[in-house]
Amino acid sequence: MGVPTLSETLDTLYTTTWQATKKQVTDNIFTATPFFYEMYKAENMEREDGGRYIEEPLMYATNGTISWIGTAGTISTADVDPLTMSVWQWRNLGGSVVRLWTDDMANSGIHKRIDIMNAKIENLRLSFVNQLEQNLFTAQTGIAMSGLPDIVESNAAASQTKSPGGLSKSTYTWWRNQRAASSGSFATYGESDMMTMFNNCSIGNDHPNLILTTQTVFEYYESDASDRQRIVNDDAAKLGFRTFAYKGANMYYSPQTPSGKMYFLNLKYLKLKMDKKADFDMTDWKAIPNQLDRVAQIVCRLELVCRNCRMQGVLDSITTA
Repeated sequence: MGVPTLSETLDTLYTTTWQATKKQVTDNIFTATPFFYEMYKAENMEREDGGRYIEEPLMYATNGTISWIGTAGTISTADVDPLTMSVWQWRNLGGSVVRLWTDDMANSGIHKRIDIMNAKIENLRLSFVNQLEQNLFTAQTGIAMSGLPDIVESNAAASQTKSPGGLSKSTYTWWRNQRAASSGSFATYGESDMMTMFNNCSIGNDHPNLILTTQTVFEYYESDASDRQRIVNDDAAKLGFRTFAYKGANMYYSPQTPSGKMYFLNLKYLKLKMDKKADFDMTDWKAIPNQLDRVAQIVCRLELVCRNCRMQGVLDSITTA
């Protein structure tokens, strides 16, 4: 048996370092921005065992056999199928970690090598955070994951055309989200517009529990409401998030939120699906052709899915002038 090479020894070292820190890294990815933090806190990360597609059953109709019964009355025995299926595509996201041969040689101590690996892992973590947050507020194109603009479309109900989960909003009226344009200056109409959108996204005791908006709108609301609102989410505050409670929903700002928009989300119906077999896993270290350097990829397979678009809403064209 041949003598192990330095590269092979370091392969094991770097892979072991990743395995030891993977959960911490992934936890930090999903607690770095408000939306994913709230999803993480609500345990809305659902891990699936592979498959070509993600299938989500949807309840869209009522049972028509319900009726009042008189003496000797009868109850309909007609079969009712209130379910349909939405089908979502798995989306693959990955990034590379390159190990330069010169770094391996120069940083001879084991701790120096681990320090370099940890620095590259941290850089990769921040890059994943940036990419996921960017795609969250971007309509799905190509092979990227679905974003809020697909699920919570900024068009009037009758003009909505997106097809999240393969179901066209132009065909299925029950699949359309709530949307309204601002009535005017946020100073004058902001709170009444928010109240109406919140109520439009509610049924009975089922309400939005997350509101996302821009920093400009958030700060205007913060200034206007500072005499009667306080930070109430201690856990979020400890992570550095500024948040208010609005009718029980946590309100945040995100730098990626499109200008003039405020999303009202019910996380009960939003899930981030993760493939158990590609949950930020590292590939083997591979030699780069014609080089002494080596590379590995960190990959995940995921998709943002919705089980009820009607309970999601967006208020747009907001101006603080």
